[in-house]
Amino acid sequence: MNFAIALTTAGPVLGGLSWMLGWTWLFWAGVVACAITLALDMGSGAMKMPILPAACMILGAGFWSPWWIGVAAGLVTWTAVEAAGMLINRVRLGRQRSDP
Repeated sequence: MNFAIALTTAGPVLGGLSWMLGWTWLFWAGVVACAITLALDMGSGAMKMPILPAACMILGAGFWSPWWIGVAAGLVTWTAVEAAGMLINRVRLGRQRSDP
């Protein structure tokens, strides 16, 4: 597993598990990992216009109170979707390489 996939999956795993367990400090560590992932995606040119992450953060801000918790939860949700897409693509490529 490469570093990009590890960082992309670490944020939602930390954020989601700590949200369910009620560990706020670990939730914010997951949010920071998600923010780093988004910043790296935008800085590298992999994501030019962060429309979908922004939509998730705006929806989260509308659903949760206070709004900054909703923005953080929306960012974690978007990064989880992105990580799932990366992992599915990795599995697909692995199958194609192993097929004769």
